[in-house]
Amino acid sequence: MSADDCISDGGDNASYYELPKDCNRVQDLIMEMNMSWNQANILKSCIRWDKKPDKEYNLLKIIFFAQDELDRIYSSDPENPRHDQS
Repeated sequence: MSADDCISDGGDNASYYELPKDCNRVQDLIMEMNMSWNQANILKSCIRWDKKPDKEYNLLKIIFFAQDELDRIYSSDPENPRHDQS
């Protein structure tokens, strides 16, 4: 499937949306995909978004972990113009 196919069908058929067969829990998916600490926390916060009364708390967690991941990318790449800003 090409990128054009994903755009034309909304991306619903993209292979990266398929769950591995042995993944029954979120933890299984995190381990199978070898997610980083930040990725795992973003995923868990997204999943429980509507499960806890304070949606702002989960949104702020997502922002925190996403910003931490960006800072890691910036600091590890001296060619990135934001390298010195992290």
